[in-house]
Amino acid sequence: DEVFNEESENLMFDDENFEPRDNVFDEDYGSSSTDGTSAVEEKFMKEFEAFEREFSEESQEWRDQFATVERYEYKDDPEGQKEFRGHLVVAC
Repeated sequence: DEVFNEESENLMFDDENFEPRDNVFDEDYGSSSTDGTSAVEEKFMKEFEAFEREFSEESQEWRDQFATVERYEYKDDPEGQKEFRGHLVVAC
């Protein structure tokens, strides 16, 4: 089984499946209306922990080249929400 979820990777802002929770500025960012996403996240964390154990003798810098996990904390920013005007996408 693969951890990569092609459906969420190709989600565009003008896609009819784009929900408010998919916006990084939404209070519910990262939550999902489906249990499938949490199962994928749980599976990824198991694989990530196995990777960390298997290559524990390597430096953290080396392991970070292949996989990292970042947890984001929601901070209420009324001024930022008021000033938010949309996303800038630059593609070459």
